[in-house]
Amino acid sequence: RLRVALDRIDPQIYLPASRWDAATMPVLYVNAAFHTQDAQVWIFWSAPGRDFDGRHALSFPVIPDGRYRTYAFPLSSSPAYAGPITGLRIDPSDGGHPGDFVDVGWISFQTVGEPRRPRIIERPGPP
Repeated sequence: RLRVALDRIDPQIYLPASRWDAATMPVLYVNAAFHTQDAQVWIFWSAPGRDFDGRHALSFPVIPDGRYRTYAFPLSSSPAYAGPITGLRIDPSDGGHPGDFVDVGWISFQTVGEPRRPRIIERPGPP
């Protein structure tokens, strides 16, 4: 498990850089326990040649009671979540509250027990 302290302003969790087609991974699942004063999480995504910004982000409610839950964040609910995606950033809180933290159990694009399917974007070769 990953414990992230949220005592500083604008804490962020970056997932490893990758590349996928948004249509193949419409929902992000996060298993976490929020020990926070905030009840909202922001998910940002990047695309080739584009960094993280507010036009490519969604906010979702969470329950900040310290209990582990699996949250399903439907990224496909945003029309901007389309085409090739190269990265994800999770802002678990606005931060700045001493003693606040989030424990992350796991982050995935599939639910527990869902069969594993390859999700590969083929890059075109040279002409």
